[in-house]
Amino acid sequence: MLKAAVIGCGRMGAEPSARLIGQIPPGWLPISHVEAILQTPSLKLIALAEVNPERLSWAGQQYNISALYTDYTRLLDEAAPIILSIATRTPDKLAILTQAMTTGVKGIYVEKPLANNLEDTGRILAQADRCGTRINYGVNRRHHTMYRQARDLIRSGDLGELLEITVEFGESALFWTHPHSVDLMLFLSGQKPIAVQAELVPATVNMLSDKTIDSDPRISSAHLWFDGGAQGVILRGNGCHVKANCTRGSVEILSDGASMQVKRLGKNSSYVLQQETFYPLNYQSATIVAMEELSQAVMHSPLPHSITHNEIMWGMEMLIGCVYSHIQGSHRCLLSDVPHSLHVTGRLGSLYA
Repeated sequence: MLKAAVIGCGRMGAEPSARLIGQIPPGWLPISHVEAILQTPSLKLIALAEVNPERLSWAGQQYNISALYTDYTRLLDEAAPIILSIATRTPDKLAILTQAMTTGVKGIYVEKPLANNLEDTGRILAQADRCGTRINYGVNRRHHTMYRQARDLIRSGDLGELLEITVEFGESALFWTHPHSVDLMLFLSGQKPIAVQAELVPATVNMLSDKTIDSDPRISSAHLWFDGGAQGVILRGNGCHVKANCTRGSVEILSDGASMQVKRLGKNSSYVLQQETFYPLNYQSATIVAMEELSQAVMHSPLPHSITHNEIMWGMEMLIGCVYSHIQGSHRCLLSDVPHSLHVTGRLGSLYA
């Protein structure tokens, strides 16, 4: 078993999943980092860090962990975890990740988004490559069995060539919600993004300068293009639905993985003449799957894990690219032209994504 620790004992870090029973579809619980690590066979949770002493004491008692730290640097030095889980606000992540990788952490599971700009994202991933550290990322739909069934069907070619992916997660915030949207496009298509055209809700874009957005702006609409010919569209519809249209049919994941509908065109017909509904093959927590695959990749290097560092970078390019397109009058922009210094704080009121 590998020694593991968690930094950040808030909602995603340590909040008990019992509060969500009956409110979300199967395959998501437990969802918090602490609960998932405790149920991951290859990991042993040895320490927690949290800046709020009362919250830290509560988490220690809740999960029977005695090694508690208000200073994460002491946790890294004294507990020396091999696997580290980070569930802090984004502005804190660069310093935590940098120190973790230099103190011997070999696998990191970190909440989204990874950073506030592409410059810091590139810096983190480059150091991970130098240190041989595997980074997994809190875009957990790629770890959910229903989305994996959809990916396998799309890539099998049974429905023909992939044309487009549409994502409906409501009119949601860029960093709070849409890391999931853009990652699903990467995950289902297997293609590299090359361009974006987006419109943000103007009242949510707080521009301090041409290089700094001090908010977490909401996306009104976004259109993305990929190098393999697929396109992606972010819509404002509710329901957490994701649909992939192909040349011979479509696959739609409904209600955040509750079920999947597959539609096929009739032979020599443009009408949908066959429709099937599928349900998840198993109901294992996507967070546990993410933790287990990360630990296996660390123990059995060079075994790949469920997300590459390139995919993490591409996802961040797509998000920051949406902001850049909006600033440019919602024109289509090449992702290679997006400034790496363009900074989005992710602030919503007094909180940060």
